[in-house]
Amino acid sequence: MARYIMAVGVGALLAGSAMGVRSVAGDEVVDNSVIAHIRLKGLAVALSIYLNDNLERLDDPVHLLQSVEIEPEAFWHPGDNDPAPTQIDNSIPNAANSAQISFLFQTGFLGGLAGDDPIIWDASPLNNDSQFISYTTFDGGIETIPPVELPFPTNVSIAQKHLWRISRALWWYQNDNGGFLPVSLLDAYPNYALAWPRSFWNPGDADPMPTAITNDQPDGLNSTNISFEYLVGGMHLDDITVDTIVLQDNTPENNKGLGINVANGRALMFQAGGVQFIPVNSFGDYDGDQDIDLHDWAAFQSCYSGFPGEIDDDTCRVLDFNSDGHIAMNDYGFFVDVVTGPALP
Repeated sequence: MARYIMAVGVGALLAGSAMGVRSVAGDEVVDNSVIAHIRLKGLAVALSIYLNDNLERLDDPVHLLQSVEIEPEAFWHPGDNDPAPTQIDNSIPNAANSAQISFLFQTGFLGGLAGDDPIIWDASPLNNDSQFISYTTFDGGIETIPPVELPFPTNVSIAQKHLWRISRALWWYQNDNGGFLPVSLLDAYPNYALAWPRSFWNPGDADPMPTAITNDQPDGLNSTNISFEYLVGGMHLDDITVDTIVLQDNTPENNKGLGINVANGRALMFQAGGVQFIPVNSFGDYDGDQDIDLHDWAAFQSCYSGFPGEIDDDTCRVLDFNSDGHIAMNDYGFFVDVVTGPALP
């Protein structure tokens, strides 16, 4: 399986990645990183379109402009000391008006990459005030080295991406094994969907991010089950319904005690609703007082993201009734249906 080279001189950051840094200092760094992550996500989509049209090969990132209309600023991190490009006319790393002014691209044949292999990453940790490096994966995930908690993507969003990824790995395994799922997640690692230990981890877990996968002990260090329980080992795909829980957080504490993420049978079939957040309290009960009233309505208004806006505060997940990562008009309809007032549970 092909591997990538993140040639940006970040040895110190990599060494600290297992420390599980939870926050970054400075509103400006956070704001800039959120903008950068949105741009990384857009570039990853553009790259996916390009690869689909070019036999999964990218020889030069400037060629992306041939397939997709991209604004020059999309290649720029607002924390970069270099000025924003006014056009894109080269791909020299860290050069003016370059497709790699702020981000470096994996090039060559990318069809052999695993889903969690990085494909675009910060050209320098200086983009984020030397606190971390961001990257996007082949399957469109956003991660940081070391792990930091940011409004986009949130820890729950990252954990759910990891659950989708593990589910995809399970699908590939059963596809090669007559429909039977592995007895242990160790049997499905590595494969086409995942090749990095981090993918088994919820970034809200108090346990450190695994640096290797050596076992499958529940809640064990460097384990396939460090953050998630695998509940269908050895079963045949035909015996799993759309509602069968395949994977779930091993504790709500992975998500600040708010609830658990689950992957159900839909995730094995790549269907919508395959990964959901299940709150400890009832959906709609933001303050956890066992009723749904004007206090919760005030929270709903504060949490409202609209579509395609994404949840930027995981405490709002209890208001995402359809678990689609947005709090929008559909959720408003659900909220109205469950309002009880302050005196009724």
